[in-house]
Amino acid sequence: MSQIIPIVSFVAPSGTGKTTLIEGVVRILVERGFHICVLKHDAHHLQLDTPGKDTWRFRRAGAFRTVIASTEELGVFSALQGEVTIGGILERYARDADLVLTEGFRRAQVDMIRVHRKDGPDGQGWEMPGDPIAWVTDGLAPKGVVTLPLNDVSVIADYLQQRYLASGRRLADCSLVLPVGPRVSNAALCRVIERLSSAFQGNIVVVASQGQVLPELGVPVIEDIRPESGALGALLTGLAYTSSADILFLGERHYDLSVDAIEKLFALAKPQADIVTVEEDGYVEPLLCLYGFHCLTAIKASLLTGEAKMTSWWGQVSVQRISAISLRK
Repeated sequence: MSQIIPIVSFVAPSGTGKTTLIEGVVRILVERGFHICVLKHDAHHLQLDTPGKDTWRFRRAGAFRTVIASTEELGVFSALQGEVTIGGILERYARDADLVLTEGFRRAQVDMIRVHRKDGPDGQGWEMPGDPIAWVTDGLAPKGVVTLPLNDVSVIADYLQQRYLASGRRLADCSLVLPVGPRVSNAALCRVIERLSSAFQGNIVVVASQGQVLPELGVPVIEDIRPESGALGALLTGLAYTSSADILFLGERHYDLSVDAIEKLFALAKPQADIVTVEEDGYVEPLLCLYGFHCLTAIKASLLTGEAKMTSWWGQVSVQRISAISLRK
């Protein structure tokens, strides 16, 4: 998405309980469906890899970076030429996050929350690096500062959600992309365009098969640039053609989707999700999804390796699943 990922740093003297606090906040926000990334800075030259493991041996052999991947986790061990910045980490590893929480990057120019424990360490020699947006404390905070209870992480999670995670997706910023194969009914196509034209303020694009003849539709008709790749080629074409922040990719079997359901989809969509998909009975529907522009790079990379399945590249981007029941309520 085009929006910048919000970053909040929890700052306090060592021993105040930042890690436990962040752990509790993360657990609540994840349960609410958000993707949370946590950055921890270590100043003690900690060796992250395990001596004797394959990745450790590859690094000792001279590889500047080793990567280990499973179906559930990805680990990267990389040499650095100097201090790493938050921005550099986010660009490489956290582009799919909704919110980034940090511990230990005290000098970074990001929003900070001061953690204070009235019976905690005095932090002799510790200086607050800037003006915090809030205090989390079990004691007294300076006047005029947002104060959150140290012993209730749900209140802290609520504050972060309201300040940083309110949906910024707008239907007015979206284009409707209709992939049209040779068996799509022209009458059904005309009806869905007429029915949804006002909702999308005319931002509707039809992706047609090569050489396909269609009736006058009153909207742009573009030729699929990767017809051999099926629906994925049509999605690539739609993303490449439009300049919208999002596209709603709608297959023929979903032409009856109501405007109310589309508006609910946007209302439920998280700001940073690259894909917002509808899930029913444990299955997702790639022909009824919001796709963001970050998907374009991931699709191209997938096609270069010969992987043309609609979901084969989803692991490279942020995916939010919304229950079909939620759209019908």
